[in-house]
Amino acid sequence: MKIHNIKKTILNYILVIVFISVSCKTSGDEKQESNESFSEFRAEFYSDTIFQKNRVLFPVPGINTDRMEYNDTIYYWQKEKWLFLMDMSKIEGMKIVEGSTDTTIYEKMHRENSNFDVNVYYKLIDKKWYLVRLEVYNM
Repeated sequence: MKIHNIKKTILNYILVIVFISVSCKTSGDEKQESNESFSEFRAEFYSDTIFQKNRVLFPVPGINTDRMEYNDTIYYWQKEKWLFLMDMSKIEGMKIVEGSTDTTIYEKMHRENSNFDVNVYYKLIDKKWYLVRLEVYNM
């Protein structure tokens, strides 16, 4: 009788261990499957210089009217010359228009009574957000 109880107890322990290990694996898989939160990405992107540089897909195509000639059609932002991009939504008077799809978000920023516009495009790649295009118009 005691041997039967011991076997039953051991079997129960094994079942509990198997259940816990499967549960832990499932939790980890669920974490890997979820996309990075854009709001969390954006907060870190504009507060951490290293994070920002790692989340820009260089060379970044776009527009930079300060560096382009009249007949240029595209400008490529280079990693070596990258300056920390500040969060322009914090600037007083800045108007922001946002748009998105499942994998792309853009922010178009304009300050009234200025000739300054910035358009930033982000893309979800492998479940993480990256800046993929930057347009700076300074007329």
